[in-house]
Amino acid sequence: MKQPKPAHSRFPISPLWLFALAFSTCLLIGVAFFAPPLRLSQPHSISRPVSLGNEIPTSAPRIAAQPSPTPLSPIVLAPVSDPSSIPTPSDAPDSVPEPSKEPIPIHVPILLYHYVREVVHSRDIARYEMNATPAIFEDQLKTLIGDGYHFVTMAQVEAALKGLAPLPEKPIALTFDDGIVDVYTTVFPLLKRYQIPITAYLVPALLNHKQYLTTAMAKELAHSGWVEIGSHTSHHLKLNTLSDAKATAEIVDSKATLETLLDVGVSTFAYPFGLYSVNHPKIVQDAGYSNAVTMIWTVTRDSTDPYLLPRLNIGEKTGQKLLGFLKGFK
Repeated sequence: MKQPKPAHSRFPISPLWLFALAFSTCLLIGVAFFAPPLRLSQPHSISRPVSLGNEIPTSAPRIAAQPSPTPLSPIVLAPVSDPSSIPTPSDAPDSVPEPSKEPIPIHVPILLYHYVREVVHSRDIARYEMNATPAIFEDQLKTLIGDGYHFVTMAQVEAALKGLAPLPEKPIALTFDDGIVDVYTTVFPLLKRYQIPITAYLVPALLNHKQYLTTAMAKELAHSGWVEIGSHTSHHLKLNTLSDAKATAEIVDSKATLETLLDVGVSTFAYPFGLYSVNHPKIVQDAGYSNAVTMIWTVTRDSTDPYLLPRLNIGEKTGQKLLGFLKGFK
């Protein structure tokens, strides 16, 4: 039985092939170790893209070296002798205080009137001294208007004294005491003609009496827009001759009565005959009034006590005589 031939005997290997295989192997090893790296470059036919300014940089920017920081010196706190003096959050104000308002300069003549009528009897001294005829009163209005005065009420004077609102240039106030019927028959038509506001101080006990306003007249005045209503006590008594209790009743009751009769607020008061005791301004304030007028002979300034406002009686002065009189109270 014949033995099979080994595999290599079936495909004889030539020595020439062995040499070629060895040479190729050596060549590949030499190229791998000694050849320079292959560099790829962009074809010259392709243009570089245009920069839009928002590309992400391909390399981080170079940062200049920063100097080393200087070490800080340690802070030494002085000992506190009184720990309670250290403010706490509860000591802080709830809100930042508003800056104080500068006082508004005030210079207001407040004129005092009673009667505006023709005096029948020359020996009627009381009426003569407190009277201006209708013609003279109108001339006084024209004089003041022509000289640039602006008419204000006591409520406006009060607001200026409190720094709440400024007064117009050259302010002046007209006040009428007692509630004489002339305020309705003579003065009221002129107020509407010249558009002038006034303040009228009424006495409830004198309403509906001869030569005085009726309740209907007073109410029409109060709601006209030209007449501010004030109180002149209940019975026009001299307050400095009364007990505190009686004076208080005169001051308090008159305000309540007028507000009920006329359906308006009453916030200004006039001392009868200009007389008062040292404690009466406080009683007037406690009664709910916000200002009061006297018969002190001068003008109201920014430092004037609102419960002791002065007034002037100009009588029958008109024209330059009136203007010169007012300019004397600078």
